[in-house]
Amino acid sequence: MYKKVIDGKTVYSTCSSIKPEHTHNNLASGQWAANSCISNPPLDLIIAEGWEPCEVEPPILYEGHEPYPEDTDYIDFIQKHPEYKSVICQVKNGIVYHYTTWEVLFNGILCQDNLSTNKAVLRAHSINYMNDESEGLELPYMFSELEKEKYPNSANKFPGATLSRYEMYRYCARDNKQKLFSISFSHNPDSLPMWNYYGQKGKGLSIGFSVYDILNQGYNLYDCIYDLMHKKELGKCLFDNYWTGRMVNKAGLLFKDDHFDYEKECRIPILSFCKEYCLNLRNQFFPIKYDIKDGLIVPFVELYLPLTSIKEIYIGPTNSPTRAKDSLKGWLDSIGLHPQIKVSTVPLA
Repeated sequence: MYKKVIDGKTVYSTCSSIKPEHTHNNLASGQWAANSCISNPPLDLIIAEGWEPCEVEPPILYEGHEPYPEDTDYIDFIQKHPEYKSVICQVKNGIVYHYTTWEVLFNGILCQDNLSTNKAVLRAHSINYMNDESEGLELPYMFSELEKEKYPNSANKFPGATLSRYEMYRYCARDNKQKLFSISFSHNPDSLPMWNYYGQKGKGLSIGFSVYDILNQGYNLYDCIYDLMHKKELGKCLFDNYWTGRMVNKAGLLFKDDHFDYEKECRIPILSFCKEYCLNLRNQFFPIKYDIKDGLIVPFVELYLPLTSIKEIYIGPTNSPTRAKDSLKGWLDSIGLHPQIKVSTVPLA
């Protein structure tokens, strides 16, 4: 891995290929004109381009107190297009809720290994394996339609491509889904359809996490975008001005079918880096791992939060409330955690 500072920001690369900014004295004059990109460049060329080797350290739970870093991709976009500040909405404070099962809480989020290192661990899965198969496709498919309007003739192709320009957007979108990760929260801690779908038919839990603690670890949190008109307007802006890159991928992760509006969902959008890692705003590299989920081998990334980020836990409506509350409180007390424990008021028996 290599890093360098560009405009005051540290960026990272594997330098498997580089596009040089100046002629290197070991190469013949004019070589850059013939070769716009050098694959597997030698170390001296990498260093000449301003990169320096760096070791990838294992990620840790961040326990500092300086202000959390802001998402510069978002800030740059909003500065140029302030009219979309109310469309791409950052979640900045409060508590957000993650619906899950008792087993995931006990054997996953707060398993013994995690407790021994004083962290709660959540999994962000590839969006390719979420319940809604349209995840990650709505924005690139929108781009495809806009490209078709611009270049209606199927003979119009990107250089070297066999598919038409608008077909390429759809083709690449499916491959890109594997590289995009997300974990979902809700603003609603006690939702009947959410209990049915994500909370083990009401026998699960809704865990409330501090937004501040999420942001402080170097993650971003954004509300999902359901309104079709807003999505079309934003999609057109991104297509006209960006059409590719990090902001497009982040926005695409937030597009949700309006049938899911009841979920009041917000997400941590996570982009893969060099196929092996995801990188947070604290410049920590989180390795992409694999496990079985719903009968498939699915990539995921672990996200670390402090144990004290868990502020509330709602017990699902089909649990025996007294026994469930006693069970949960007794275990949490034994591990030194004392979030508020609440019982669902949803009339589901």
